[in-house]
Amino acid sequence: GVNRIDCVIERNINQDTVESVALTKEELQAMTAEENAKLEAEISKRFRVMNTILKGVVEGDIPSVIISGAPGCGKSFTVEKMAEDAIIDGNLSKVHHIKGKLSAFALFLAMWDNRDKGDLIVIDDADSIFEDQDAFNILKAALDSGARRTVHWATMNSHMQDHDIPQSFDFKGSVIFLTNKDFNREIDRNSRMSPHFKALVSRCGYLDLKVHQAHEILIRVKQVVKESDLMMNLGLDESKAEEVVGWIDENVGRMREVSIRTINKLAGYVKSCGDEWKDMAEVMMLK
Repeated sequence: GVNRIDCVIERNINQDTVESVALTKEELQAMTAEENAKLEAEISKRFRVMNTILKGVVEGDIPSVIISGAPGCGKSFTVEKMAEDAIIDGNLSKVHHIKGKLSAFALFLAMWDNRDKGDLIVIDDADSIFEDQDAFNILKAALDSGARRTVHWATMNSHMQDHDIPQSFDFKGSVIFLTNKDFNREIDRNSRMSPHFKALVSRCGYLDLKVHQAHEILIRVKQVVKESDLMMNLGLDESKAEEVVGWIDENVGRMREVSIRTINKLAGYVKSCGDEWKDMAEVMMLK
């Protein structure tokens, strides 16, 4: 088996500061029960598809995927859990999780360090690289679904010489790219970068979770609470879990953020403040 120390994963879901635009009273009233049910079903279907695709990537059957959705809807949470399970089951050798600002050269080095079959790179919330054409070219090579994926770096430098890193190599690892950007919207903008977004979509699987607006995020958060053991892991029993979700429903129009992190915060208030947790939540989380 593979030593768990080889699995390099940053636990991001609990540390992210995720904000979304709060629902207005008009928006809440505009959603009919039928429209809400239809949206719930569509979001649930897309997350089921996401789980199937991610399983294919972590098991090496699918080379890469781009998953787009708002911050706080559970993308990182799902990927991390699948990656950990794949390490335990022996389907992955190692996982390298990249988060935040990322230069093109750092991306090239990450590809080199995790180039073998059984290696997985998770690029999470690193949308700054979409302003860099060199980074786009590296991504286009690494995310390609073709039989051979060759990654290039045009200029040899001292770091590459010191570490015997070639200017090009075949990349055989897997890549999961998690982004907040709506690629379809970026393509439709017809900006100078639109062709690059289109090239990425044409090379690998692209899944838009259709979770970009606040009411869509709320629907997904409630689905995660219902379908996963998140509340139990946070130390809340079923009764308290229902109470927390009910509080969110009642106050969503005034909340500063709607995300998985919202649940984490409220669970902390319940455990630390007892019967006064709602007062704490109102002061800390409502406008």
